[in-house]
Amino acid sequence: MTNYGLRFNDGFSRIVAFMIARDVTTNVSVGISDTGFLVSIPLEKKADPVRLLRSIRADECREVLQEAVGGTQLEKRVFRINAARSFMILKNYMGKKRSARRQQVSADMLIAFAKRLPGFAVMRETYREVIEDRFEVENIRRIVRGIGAGEIAVVLTRTASPSPLAFGIATLGVSDAVYAEDRLSMLREFQRRVLSSIESGAAA
Repeated sequence: MTNYGLRFNDGFSRIVAFMIARDVTTNVSVGISDTGFLVSIPLEKKADPVRLLRSIRADECREVLQEAVGGTQLEKRVFRINAARSFMILKNYMGKKRSARRQQVSADMLIAFAKRLPGFAVMRETYREVIEDRFEVENIRRIVRGIGAGEIAVVLTRTASPSPLAFGIATLGVSDAVYAEDRLSMLREFQRRVLSSIESGAAA
């Protein structure tokens, strides 16, 4: 649980996921909410979240985020918007409005070329918009400094079931192909486990 807001969780979860993927060489899936984020890896892989969180350096956050968003749909979408603003791609051609989909196709063909140009303004603005505006990198750096200085504790808790506040986050890693009824069944099972744990504690 990280109660620093959706933008912080979006950016920080990408840093964590990127570092886990680099550390244990595996695919990582991420889910975010206003109150926390979920990072999941295959069962056969092992990661040390406490060591990893403490190893993050504030001065590296921007560079890690830039690497983490490379090739993502987010990077491509924001690049399209900035490319249109700078007239690299046209919203209207010969009096006809071009759809966002057609603009995105044009942007996808241009982005690889743009990345090869050192200091290219449209690419710089794309990363600035994503990293500074969307991910609030300065806020991430502040929290990372707090962790490094010991002012913010990183606590590892192992439980058989998520806490009630984490129920929604726990379902974020479930595939979109899973029906809503199955998600509801999962939430009910989480609730049953928590209630059972409370009852057991009261009986003791």
